[in-house]
Amino acid sequence: MTFEQYWTIVLKQWKIIVICFVVVGAGAFIGSKLMKPLYQSTALVQVIIRSSNNNQSDYTNLMASDQLVQTEATLATSDPVLRDVASHYPDLTASLLAKEVSSTTKPNTQLFQIDVVDPSPTRAASLANDIANTLILQQQAMTQNNNDLAQKQIQQNIDSTSTQIN
Repeated sequence: MTFEQYWTIVLKQWKIIVICFVVVGAGAFIGSKLMKPLYQSTALVQVIIRSSNNNQSDYTNLMASDQLVQTEATLATSDPVLRDVASHYPDLTASLLAKEVSSTTKPNTQLFQIDVVDPSPTRAASLANDIANTLILQQQAMTQNNNDLAQKQIQQNIDSTSTQIN
């Protein structure tokens, strides 16, 4: 077909072409007005493993850090963390929050990010920060509890050894 033949078809069918453009345009406009905007906020968390002066230990810590980052990223979206965060928001439950939250690790780093998608930009940012803070506080509490137990065990061992020496 030549250009003149195409142009003749367009001129004969111009009403249908215009109607198609108007219907598609109106549909896109109405659809965009009915959509609720969603905002994403991200909190970046760094996982640090304390190193020693031992090179072999540093290598082991480096290898374990990748697994620890993945574990922490999973814990960030776990039920205990989300339940604690949701308790600070009256209209939010842990199951609703779980649908808004995801976490991803940054390959070859000690970082992971917590992403929150919410209709409110300020609430999305607040939730991402609250999840990161809650995770950190829960991990610190668990570490403190483990340290207290270890200290009690050491004290019992010292007492036992002292008794044996006496």
